[in-house]
Amino acid sequence: MRPPPVVIGAGHNGLTAAFYLAKAGLKPLVLERRPEVGGAATTEEIAPGYFCPALAHAIGPLRPSVVRDMQLERRGVAFVRPDPRLVAISPDGRPLVFSIDHARTAEAIRALSSKDANRYEDFCATMARLGTFLSGLLESTPPSLDAPGRGELWDLLKLGRRFRALGKTDGFRLLRWGPMAAADLVAEWFEADLLQGAVAARGISVRFWDFLFYASFGFVVTRSVAIAGVLLVFCYLIVPSVGAMLWASRIGSRLAIGWVMGVLVSMLGMYFSVQFDLPTGATIVCTFGLVLILMAVARPLVVRRA
Repeated sequence: MRPPPVVIGAGHNGLTAAFYLAKAGLKPLVLERRPEVGGAATTEEIAPGYFCPALAHAIGPLRPSVVRDMQLERRGVAFVRPDPRLVAISPDGRPLVFSIDHARTAEAIRALSSKDANRYEDFCATMARLGTFLSGLLESTPPSLDAPGRGELWDLLKLGRRFRALGKTDGFRLLRWGPMAAADLVAEWFEADLLQGAVAARGISVRFWDFLFYASFGFVVTRSVAIAGVLLVFCYLIVPSVGAMLWASRIGSRLAIGWVMGVLVSMLGMYFSVQFDLPTGATIVCTFGLVLILMAVARPLVVRRA
């Protein structure tokens, strides 16, 4: 008899995990040290008659599928969507009010900076487009590294299509902003300190090596996208690492496979481009995709023989 899965901690994440384990037919055992469940989502009495969330004052990126599967609204859970969403107080006492209506928020920002007010709605629209792409990525099931199926490979191809649909500008933004600290990102958009602090939410301490990595990464992406295009840069960043993860588990072996794959596929793509008079960038991208498919197909065959 298999032992039941054990979930340590009856916070909202632990309870959600236990729910899906039970839905799959298992009988999870949930362990909690405190006398009540809920973790950060519990409500505490901070003073006689005054209640507030213990830690989680905002719901965060809760997936609609979780709400639907757990039937939270039918069980009495009410989601409060306040307007204004946020109020930031300046050192001199002036408030900056963030409303659900982006136009109203932009007018409130105008008291601090007309330039920031004019850029705020563009900022929100850009983040919404990138957020739509990332939300689909976060909700997808990661492919199996040992024996990826055809459906998983097809999902990767669809992911590449969705990335390409972002267009050159937004695709470049996603690659460049992905590893960037939130404080640096908002500083590129806005000049008012109060607005920057409210949007970034918190400062991030960056060590020297972190700074060196992100600075060099940003420099490489910024320069290479302008020369090679978003899709080609995306292939060089993602495909060799995925191929290496299919065939190795140690970091040294993965680095070696990724580097060799990048060099050989580049040479092979340029050979096809010259031989058949094809566009170089598109040919290398297609070659990367073809080699990755062959590596994924060959992997289970090699494991089965071993």
